[in-house]
Amino acid sequence: TGVVFLNVSMDLRVLAFTIMLTVGSALLFGLLPALRASRPTPMDALKSPGAASTSSRRLGGPVGLLIVVQVALSLVLVVAAGLFTRTLTALDTRNLGFDPQKRYIGVTSDVEARVSAHNARQNRSTAPWKPWTIDVIIEFRTERLASRFEKYLKSGAGHAFATSHFVDQS
Repeated sequence: TGVVFLNVSMDLRVLAFTIMLTVGSALLFGLLPALRASRPTPMDALKSPGAASTSSRRLGGPVGLLIVVQVALSLVLVVAAGLFTRTLTALDTRNLGFDPQKRYIGVTSDVEARVSAHNARQNRSTAPWKPWTIDVIIEFRTERLASRFEKYLKSGAGHAFATSHFVDQS
């Protein structure tokens, strides 16, 4: 199996297209219906000079229902986006008590060979943080038990457990 690298850099052509598409759809679906709805009807304009601007049209039936649903869904989306942004900001600024990029958890039958391989940069995901040293070794009777504990340590609760039990807090 080969290693696949993804280029996630900003593409200005895609950004420009996205901005143009956003502005175009805002004009098409927002401004044009608003202009059409604000035009006075010829009969209202003929009745009196001020009547066209003060008359109110009631939107009832399916059209009014669609407007209410659209406004309600828009409000829900704006609130959800705000909560999502707030959560991401809180997670970004929260001190987790460890640097997750510099903690390695793995299962092996030969610890010394595994650490030597990581320090020899044979694994691209761990190469930037060499040299690796061993802080904790836990031995299990079966590989199944070791794999289950590894999976736990890689979870959120497992990170908290490892931080409180394996990391020197002094």
